[in-house]
Amino acid sequence: MINTVLWDIDGTLLNFKKSEEVALTGCFRSFSVELTKEQTALYSSINDKCWKLLEQGKATREEILVRRFVEFLAAIGYDQIDPERVRDVYEKRLGDVYFFEPGSPDVCRRLFGKVRQYIVTNGTEHVQRKKLKNSGLGQYMDGVFISQAIEATKPEKAFFDKCAAAIPGYKPENTIIIGDSLSSDMEGGNRAGIRCCWYNPFGQSLPGNIRIDHDIRSLDEVDDIVLKG
Repeated sequence: MINTVLWDIDGTLLNFKKSEEVALTGCFRSFSVELTKEQTALYSSINDKCWKLLEQGKATREEILVRRFVEFLAAIGYDQIDPERVRDVYEKRLGDVYFFEPGSPDVCRRLFGKVRQYIVTNGTEHVQRKKLKNSGLGQYMDGVFISQAIEATKPEKAFFDKCAAAIPGYKPENTIIIGDSLSSDMEGGNRAGIRCCWYNPFGQSLPGNIRIDHDIRSLDEVDDIVLKG
């Protein structure tokens, strides 16, 4: 029986790609640069690559948060702009904008009081806390575990060990992680020995090297998995 749900935020409860585009275009307008759709897509791919380096332990958080803008500014021909300034403006804007994944507030509300719900995220602490507050999702959570604060990163087992130590009566057999990232959420869940629910709205092929216990297209499927599983 599941009594503990570990939720990812970006790409799972919140549509990060939409927030990223809005925050990025607004950020660059403040530097008098109007980005094209192609350029925002380029930034997104650079950003994804940088976060993978963090997950793999090949770069630190501070390195990737600036490196993504160093690479992007060079790629679009604006390397005269200070990447540190861009980072600061972007992060402030990113914390102010959010878009729900379909059904996310409703499923968190339905599970509230029936199981314990926690956030597990690699995102920047002040940005994630602001989004949880502004979106209202934070009110349904029993706790928030942010890698920057607990000094361990998904998918490291150490990240999940620290979460387990902070959750009263934690048992891996009664815990499920729900997330969109194979390399962060599902791989992390595998290492932690907990049930893994892959939020896979576009129906991507199942990986051959990662255990997926539940492959879902909609967050509306979560109720049956958690409450009847």
